[in-house]
Amino acid sequence: MSDMQIPYIKQAQALSKRKVKLFSAPWGSPKWMKKGGFIKSDYYQLWADYLIRFLDEYKKQGLRFWGLSPENEPATPSLFGTEYPFNFILWTPETMTKFVVEYLGPALSNNGYGDLLLMMLDDRRDFVPEWSEKLFASESLKRFASGLAVHWYGDNVSNPDILTQFHDENPDMFILYTEACHGPFLNPGPAVQLGSWERAENYVSSIIQVLNHWVSGWVDWNLALDMKGGPNWANNVVDSPVIVNVTADEFYKQPTFYGLGHFSKFIQAGSGRIDLQSDDNGLQGLETVAAIAPDSVITIVVQNRQEEAKRATFTDPIRGVISISVPPRSIHTIIYKG
Repeated sequence: MSDMQIPYIKQAQALSKRKVKLFSAPWGSPKWMKKGGFIKSDYYQLWADYLIRFLDEYKKQGLRFWGLSPENEPATPSLFGTEYPFNFILWTPETMTKFVVEYLGPALSNNGYGDLLLMMLDDRRDFVPEWSEKLFASESLKRFASGLAVHWYGDNVSNPDILTQFHDENPDMFILYTEACHGPFLNPGPAVQLGSWERAENYVSSIIQVLNHWVSGWVDWNLALDMKGGPNWANNVVDSPVIVNVTADEFYKQPTFYGLGHFSKFIQAGSGRIDLQSDDNGLQGLETVAAIAPDSVITIVVQNRQEEAKRATFTDPIRGVISISVPPRSIHTIIYKG
């Protein structure tokens, strides 16, 4: 796998005008290390050593990671029992705390990775209250952890105030959405829906919502997939911002690609969110988020998911008034020097 991944990572770094930050998460260990889905405690040190070896091998290729979570979706497999179709390791907040505090955290510090940002949870939003309460009750864990990683799935049935509560209780920890994708598990129909504007709207709605609840970034699971939504060894086919048609030697930029671009292209790294305040009729049900960059450039993203045009009026106490017509089912970005 590394023979295929590493050249593409290096090519992306070479093409990007901005620094490409890499983060990773393990999925599963060999079965002989586990019992009932959990790693046997006798193997905690071996598993930590394995993760260090992973970082070391990429470092030999000139690739250094910005962030790491101790496990991808440590809680979700418990909901499926023996039917869970993917590689996994089960953790509880208590076992994860022990692993990080006594094994992984010291291993990172002792092997030159003390500056790597360790992100906890890396699972769905509805797990945040229980896991964060138990994880961050440990002052020892806080010495190693830098943030909270959250997955998008299930956001439609959980309250975003969960994120604000976490921020209020842990103001020194960042929140990063580390995985999202559309697929048959969320919506009826084919995995890939070419030209789906609704899927772009769903992404934009979610990003606006979570940015307004202290989230600092949002990541799509896949950069590019084929026409069937793969390849995927477990047949977990899903949609992607870029779809590759190998037969025609073509690729298609989906509406989700451009939806993501309203944020990734225009909101600069290092920006901070700023509040948009309005009366009941001020934004007429429009979805909005605003950010200010280190160079004082202000970016406002506006989405209208309604079937009629709306007018959005923004008043900056220093620069004045901006008023735009927002057509039905449209996404807009406003940029100006603050």
